[in-house]
Amino acid sequence: QRGSIEAPARTIRVLPLPAEGRPADYSGAIGRFTVEANVSRTNLSVGDAVTVRFVVSGRGSFDSLPSPRLLPADGLKAYPGTNSFEADDSLGLFGTKTFEEAVVVESAGIRSLQFEPFSFFDSETGRYTTARLRPIAITVKESAAGKSAAAAETKAPAPEPVRAPQPVADLQPLMPRPGGGASLGPSWTGSPWFGAVILAPIVGLGLLAGVRGLRTRRAKANLPTRRALAQMSVRDQHGSLRQAAADGNSRAFFDALSAVLRQQVALTLGLGSAASVTAGDVHEALAGLGMSADSLDSLNRLFAATDAARFAPMALPDELATWLSMAESVLAELRSLEGGK
Repeated sequence: QRGSIEAPARTIRVLPLPAEGRPADYSGAIGRFTVEANVSRTNLSVGDAVTVRFVVSGRGSFDSLPSPRLLPADGLKAYPGTNSFEADDSLGLFGTKTFEEAVVVESAGIRSLQFEPFSFFDSETGRYTTARLRPIAITVKESAAGKSAAAAETKAPAPEPVRAPQPVADLQPLMPRPGGGASLGPSWTGSPWFGAVILAPIVGLGLLAGVRGLRTRRAKANLPTRRALAQMSVRDQHGSLRQAAADGNSRAFFDALSAVLRQQVALTLGLGSAASVTAGDVHEALAGLGMSADSLDSLNRLFAATDAARFAPMALPDELATWLSMAESVLAELRSLEGGK
């Protein structure tokens, strides 16, 4: 036989969150939590990116849990990151949620990362609670470009005053010749060695200039070849970037992204090596060539993403597609600026 059974209705009351005692920074977290923060590294150079990780554990509504936040400061630029949740029960009420974001350090004056208070409403006690995260000390060094600029601004020392030539006291008067005139001693200008002694420095200087000219011509002849090889490398890395995005291979994607960005920036600016190129070092130079503010911002985000990819979880395929679109736009503008120096 088939039948139906009805359970008695239950009445629930949904109360608004109390206004009394609500912290000014409260952003909607409900439950009972503990919070901690850490960074991927603490020794940096200007323009480097770090991954800031917030770990929130406890019981509550994790689906709507907001991320703790870095305290804004001049010289710090944060970019949206990722989050993940690990449940400790079947309902997802107990667990740990981890938030990660990339932060670019743009000033050597930054001494620590500080965080905004994290407030939540504890439904068991009916009161608001505020967790305060301790600052994390970091060391930031000037980038190579910053040191060069500082050295260029240093005043050159004043040149030493030119001293007047002093008279030589021990010069002897010229000896008169018997037939008149003066002599420097025994006559040797008629010697066959006289011409060789006089001409040797001139011939040597001519040979040296010829060798230098030949080296210069050879170096100039090789320049297009080196540039062509660098451009070929950029095309190969660009192809690897697209293939990694199509395959959903996050690690290969960010490795190729780091290589192609640095190589193309080096080509655009005419730098000898791409190994040390960072966003902080080349920002001003690219702006001077006319690169748009949006593209400069995208370049900073791409550099930050390649750095954060060494520590953060792997990106999803649709995220790789978004990064690829941004990278291709930046690369196209960098190529258009080649030769504009």
